[in-house]
Amino acid sequence: AGGNQEKERRSSLARTTKKGVKTASFEWLYVWGRFLGQRPQTMLALWVSVGALSALILWVHPLDVITDPVKLWAKAGSRALLEKEYYDAHFGSFWRSEMIIAKRPRGPSGPHPPSPNSTDMDAPDPDTLTVLLSLLDLQAKVEALTVTCEEVQAVDPSVECGLFGLEGNGSRSYGLKSLCFEPTPGQGCMVQSVLEFWQMDRATLEATPGCSGAERNQSECERKVRERIDVCAQSGVSKKECWSRAGIPLLPKVLFGSTASDVAPSASEAFVVTYLLNSEPWTIPRAVAWERKLIALLQRKWDHLELSFSAEASLEAELARGGAADYPTIAISYLVMLLYVTCSIGGGGKPRPVALRLLLSLTGVFIVGLSLLIAAAVCSLAGVKATLIISEVIPFIVLAIGVDNVFILVWGFDASRSPPCADEPRERRVSFEDDSAVNDPRPVCECCLELPAVRAGLALERVGPSVISAATAQSAAFMIGSWTGMPAVMSFAVLAAVSVAVDAVIQLTLFLPVLAATDGFCAEEHGESLESKLLPEQEAAEADASKLNASTVIEDSWLESAGKRGAVLMLCSGVLLVALAYSTNVSLGLEQADALPKDSYLIPYFDDLASLLKVGAPFFMVVKGEASALKSARNASSLIKPMDFADPERIKALCSRPGCDRQSMGNAVGNLAMYSNYTFVATGVSNWIDDFISWLDASAPDPSQICCSVPVSKSGQRGAVCPAHWTPDLHPGVPLPPACECNNTLRYWSPACPTAPATPCVVAGGCLAPDLPDAWFQRLNKTSGAGRCFGVRISGLCPEGGEQPYCAKECYRKYGHFLESCMDPALAFPNTTYLTRFFPDFLRSESPSDPNKAGGCTVGGEHYGADIANVSLAVLALHGKPAPASIHPRIADVVAARFMAYHSPLVTQEDYIAALRYMYRFTDELRGRLKLDVAVHSVFYVFFEQYLTMETNTLQVSGLGLLVVWLVVWAMLGSLRASLLLLSTALAILVVLVGVMGAWGVRLNALSAVNLVASIGIAVEFSVHVVHAFLRARGTPANRAAQAFHGVGMAVFSGIAITKLLGVSVLAVAHSRIFVVYYFRMYFSLVLAGSLFGLLLLPVLLVAFMGGPAPTTGNPNLKPEEGLTPQ
Repeated sequence: AGGNQEKERRSSLARTTKKGVKTASFEWLYVWGRFLGQRPQTMLALWVSVGALSALILWVHPLDVITDPVKLWAKAGSRALLEKEYYDAHFGSFWRSEMIIAKRPRGPSGPHPPSPNSTDMDAPDPDTLTVLLSLLDLQAKVEALTVTCEEVQAVDPSVECGLFGLEGNGSRSYGLKSLCFEPTPGQGCMVQSVLEFWQMDRATLEATPGCSGAERNQSECERKVRERIDVCAQSGVSKKECWSRAGIPLLPKVLFGSTASDVAPSASEAFVVTYLLNSEPWTIPRAVAWERKLIALLQRKWDHLELSFSAEASLEAELARGGAADYPTIAISYLVMLLYVTCSIGGGGKPRPVALRLLLSLTGVFIVGLSLLIAAAVCSLAGVKATLIISEVIPFIVLAIGVDNVFILVWGFDASRSPPCADEPRERRVSFEDDSAVNDPRPVCECCLELPAVRAGLALERVGPSVISAATAQSAAFMIGSWTGMPAVMSFAVLAAVSVAVDAVIQLTLFLPVLAATDGFCAEEHGESLESKLLPEQEAAEADASKLNASTVIEDSWLESAGKRGAVLMLCSGVLLVALAYSTNVSLGLEQADALPKDSYLIPYFDDLASLLKVGAPFFMVVKGEASALKSARNASSLIKPMDFADPERIKALCSRPGCDRQSMGNAVGNLAMYSNYTFVATGVSNWIDDFISWLDASAPDPSQICCSVPVSKSGQRGAVCPAHWTPDLHPGVPLPPACECNNTLRYWSPACPTAPATPCVVAGGCLAPDLPDAWFQRLNKTSGAGRCFGVRISGLCPEGGEQPYCAKECYRKYGHFLESCMDPALAFPNTTYLTRFFPDFLRSESPSDPNKAGGCTVGGEHYGADIANVSLAVLALHGKPAPASIHPRIADVVAARFMAYHSPLVTQEDYIAALRYMYRFTDELRGRLKLDVAVHSVFYVFFEQYLTMETNTLQVSGLGLLVVWLVVWAMLGSLRASLLLLSTALAILVVLVGVMGAWGVRLNALSAVNLVASIGIAVEFSVHVVHAFLRARGTPANRAAQAFHGVGMAVFSGIAITKLLGVSVLAVAHSRIFVVYYFRMYFSLVLAGSLFGLLLLPVLLVAFMGGPAPTTGNPNLKPEEGLTPQ
């Protein structure tokens, strides 16, 4: 009986409220809403408990936050990521780069003229020597920087101080020498600077003719200094006095910067200084601490120099600084939205006190925060990782959707003012004027206690379908967005989907009961409000109908005018056409300056990098192994084996000297450099194979020019390889050769025995090799200068195995007929025997510490150790300790090798993308032609590979998101035509947003792609409530559209449009450009487009395409209200 009474009462309530549409499938929403409305305390306790449990989960199992840029933007399994992982595993991580661009000062005739208001207009330009001396002082201070254990522990508390003290001076500190990359282990840091032409020696620089003493000739000094720069830049490879302190030639293009292309190096506008630091895990905390000191040093003002610079730690530090500076702006944005919600919530219904409005707005914000907390806990358990985008974007999105739902629920609650007591017997309805009620302990009427709960049920039935439809469509769209594969976008999309779904559930189960609890009908409504609730049934029904019937309330709506509807249609069509035109201007990429604070010191650096440098980033051709020519490229990776560098025919496919294949890798890259405007390649590869063959080459007419020589005794015994570049300076602290110890009668100076006087030589025969005949001894002893030969140990004619480099070039400069070249001069190209036998000796062959004391050999192999995978990893594993001779592998054991070259200057984001695309195509062609597993790697590839497919991925994700939205809305609302109109509106909003990107300089990247995915969800929020209200309404199509527009449409406008416009507008003054460009511009445009197309165009389309009776097909549960057939 009770059940029948409830059904009868429910039917009466439905008739009384005169709803336009009753959906049987959503009747459970009324029952559920009424149930919840009676239990606000229970629901609050439930969700607070769930929130506390979520907080406990996050405390025990916190979200992993991704901060590594590679892990943020590189798609798992992508080509660039796989090749980077291979490179790092075989050669170590890419170096940490510290670059200083030192520009000449802005003199009146200098390369950087000052502004007209500058006080330095009349200051003379400093000469080149003055600039170089200032730069030398700067570099000296840089190279003297050290960090203590405490400073390193400030970066990483896990660092142990016991590992300090590697500087060798007894101090517990780390300096540049302990951190830098050394091409030749133990022989000095890799420093790229014009001052290396003087080996960073002030005395040598000041000794330039015309530059020293009191009689300094400024013009002569300037001419000679510039002449030295130009000579070393043009032919420094063959002039060892121009080599760096590390004993290797310098690449001139990386040393100078100029805006003009035909400027002599000495007249360049800037000198570029680069330090390379190792980037292994054990060095990173020390390097970061050292870089912090470097940044502080370079931020000072330096005489005669204008600096722009970047350290490896600069970008992360500046991003953190910019984010911290924007926290107040973001807080103000949220506060503005909260104040607006407080002032405007429920304004269309019964007036509420300010305190009550504040309580409702705070409840809405609390629900948003609670939903984020629960979603974070769920994602933590699911293994989803967090990113910085999550903390910046998702609160905005969830707050936008959540606030809109708050307005919708309040509107639905206020619109459901039916008289639930009207069907009670007359004697149960007590008038307020009845004096007997004053002393009656019962409520005014028993059903009054149920009134807020009933209204909650009616509100949930009224707006619940559209709220559920919107949340389902939005969550589905966000989940589709996770298919991009980029970790940053994937984690954002998953967490956003969960957050939106949880937020909708909490709002429907917590906010609605709180709203019902604060209605306070029985406690506070006396007089008119109470009387209106206790009107007779017919009067109450008529009063309620007058509120809901648009034909009597909204008779003058603009939607009733065909002309006004046409004007809206024309306006939206024009906006859409303009957006389509501008959408073709959207560019790919993310300008680094956009992610930085407006006052960042990196912005001038990026400007100089784009305008001054002659080369771009280095790249490496990595030969991983030989692939079978009989297998397809798809299966080649399964057949990789160590590259046989001992096979002359195979290495001919890599080298670029005479005798190599014309289409070899070395020649092919060299050819690319001839067309740098198209290929984005500036130099050929640094080819250690070329130098190895040159080192072995015996075709030089002067024996002193041959690098690889071995002494031969009368019996034909060949000794070990004589190092061509050994001097005592190259091996400080190494004991003198045994020859010096035993030849106590030695009288002639030798680089091997620096203590011997420069007098004629008398040699004791006891130190000669036992098999060296007396005739050889007598012949050498009679020759002037023979002692130069015996100033080295000759036992065995060279040290056994060649481990100790005690054979000096002077030993055979004059007596080369006692030594033979390593390779048979008759051979034009080394065969397998020579390649195999002498490869370890090549890797041990040193470059001169003092180029002026070097012999005729111009190549060495020790600095190429980092290009051989076996040697590179072994050296890095020593953590800066000296490398033993046994570290050099047999050539047959080499598993991978790299060959470095440089890109041309990459100025724009399009240049970076085009360079990557071209190198991938070139490498694929090279792989197929050479049948080698060749890869290309550069530090920026892993970040820019996403742009090769960004447009396609964005179209796919957006298209799938729109498709899912359409299917969900169609399934939930049951109208095919209405769902198609909503789809077209969402598509139009998306197109307009893309057009705004093209017109307002917003690039397509992961951030804007995230915003585009979010725009689909917000577009649904603008549209679905209007569509649902239209389907529920009665009357003519224009009447029904007017009801939807002036009813729930205004709630949507207040809930999302004005709220987000106020909040987003604050971001226009954010400190970081990334908030201005990607959040203010995009979300501001999104709100305007959503309002225009979702709230203005959509009602017009509904009038045009949804004419006639309300739909009775599609969803069988969607049918007109009993007895109220729409017109």
